[in-house]
Amino acid sequence: FVEREILAASARHALTMEQTVAACALAVAQMIQMSANELDPHRSFELATWGFVAGTKTVPGGIAG
Repeated sequence: FVEREILAASARHALTMEQTVAACALAVAQMIQMSANELDPHRSFELATWGFVAGTKTVPGGIAG
């Protein structure tokens, strides 16, 4: 899991949780774009969307609260 690293980077840059979430979404979008030659961007988007939805169903301990 990368939760600890993401929260540490967020704290270093004094980001709010909303800004952290937006940064993560932008990072995923960039990864989709960068891998477009290896993986269909539509499929990548489907996988990312599934991950975002699955993530909304759990609240990791460091974020809860």
